Amino acid sequence: VGLGGLWHVAWAAVGVAALIVAHPSALWALQILGAGYLLWLGWGFWRAVPMSACSTARRVPTPLWALWQGFAINALNPKVAVFILAFLPQFTDAARGPVGAQIMGLGAIFALSGAVVTAGYGMGAARFGAGLELAPSLRFWLRRGVALVFVVLAAASLGLNGARLLDAPPIRPQTHAMDQSYCPPMDPLRVVFHDAHLLLVDKPSGLLSVPGKGADLADCLIARAQQLFPQALLVHRLDRDTSGIMVFALSRAAQRDLGLQFEKRLTKKVYVARVWGHVAEKTGHIDLPMIVDWPNRPLQHVNHETGKPAQTDWRVVRYEGETTRVRLMPKTGRSHQLRVHMQAIGHPILGDPFYATGPARDFARLMLHAESLRLRHPESGTGLSFSAPCPF
Repeated sequence: VGLGGLWHVAWAAVGVAALIVAHPSALWALQILGAGYLLWLGWGFWRAVPMSACSTARRVPTPLWALWQGFAINALNPKVAVFILAFLPQFTDAARGPVGAQIMGLGAIFALSGAVVTAGYGMGAARFGAGLELAPSLRFWLRRGVALVFVVLAAASLGLNGARLLDAPPIRPQTHAMDQSYCPPMDPLRVVFHDAHLLLVDKPSGLLSVPGKGADLADCLIARAQQLFPQALLVHRLDRDTSGIMVFALSRAAQRDLGLQFEKRLTKKVYVARVWGHVAEKTGHIDLPMIVDWPNRPLQHVNHETGKPAQTDWRVVRYEGETTRVRLMPKTGRSHQLRVHMQAIGHPILGDPFYATGPARDFARLMLHAESLRLRHPESGTGLSFSAPCPF
């Protein structure tokens, strides 16, 4: 049981970590661990190696008992705890069901693998003469058939679940340290455009894009959108206090296409912001790498050693008293990118509870609005541009 037992423990540990951090890398680790284990089992059956599944059958009285023993060993292992955890409320994401949905997909695959291993116990009993004898040629083809089943299951665990990960990468629930209360605006959903593939809405400031941790943070834009469009799927998100245009997909194919457009930077986003002070130049480009400020997360900061590339173009619109209205054109999509970049050049966005201080912070809301979004239609490929008027 040594190697198989170690694998079960490792898979359970990584599974719990994946549920907690909800990060694609942890889920890919599960995929690789699972596929490796299935291929190892398949190799054993192909080569007729007497692993624990077969060698244990020597010591049982009947093949039926061997089958029951195989079922028990494969059902009562640490994986089961991970599958149960995936259904707990704290791992629920209203945007796409449980954050652990990928883990549950793997669970179905491993349930099939458990059934195959269980059958392997019976084959082991037959091979070692525990009450049943099979012709050598039949045992040969049975072993190879089981091995091929494991190869198919391994491919499914990487391919099918991996495709789901690529379509909609798991997202961490939004957390906000700015205050302890969450009172989202109760304005009706403002639909900018929709057809069979796309849904464009104007998100108000103060409303989460996706649910946060806890029942008090369940109200969010995706949940409201799904009340009118139950098939709505997440493509990207805006910070809670950022308002403006946001796109949802209305089919898996559209979600995959839009996700690739964002990933390959084929979309064009324009934001309007009011920042503190007078920005001297009329236009500019910011190229400052960013990374999470881990002790103070969810804050981000500029880090030239470990930061990921982040670029923002900006253009002055006009001066308004002691402030400047600017348009911001992000070239990358880092978390809090516009807020960190404007703070880094000495002009924090007004009303920013994370990065503004003093009088720049004393505004009723974050003065950042996603004004327009340009993308290709996922079905026709036609270029489309959508906008939402700035409320400040």
